[in-house]
Amino acid sequence: DKLYLVALPTVPTTLSATTCFRETDFITELWLFEDCPARLGGPGVPVVANQSSDFFCSVLTHEAREPHSFWLLVKGNSEGEEGSFGLSLDCAASPSAEPSAQPAISPSPAPTTVPPAP
Repeated sequence: DKLYLVALPTVPTTLSATTCFRETDFITELWLFEDCPARLGGPGVPVVANQSSDFFCSVLTHEAREPHSFWLLVKGNSEGEEGSFGLSLDCAASPSAEPSAQPAISPSPAPTTVPPAP
């Protein structure tokens, strides 16, 4: 098992993790926790876990709505299963549902609002 601390200082943020790489040579699981699993005396309750059990690799996505630190656990699918793995972790700002104060000069991925009828 390998444990990573992930701090998300800005929100909303979409955290995406995957072990789907050529380097991954065993069946992996990804677990995301709000508290350190080692401090809990066991695995604890994950925020989200292994969203792709149909494959040898794992994919996990979580949208954080407030600044928070999470613990990402990479582990084997069964007891004693271990090996090498590739890991990608992406923390992307999620579009806001709130309109911006200034209109966008050029197109952007930010959502837009429809002005009310006169």
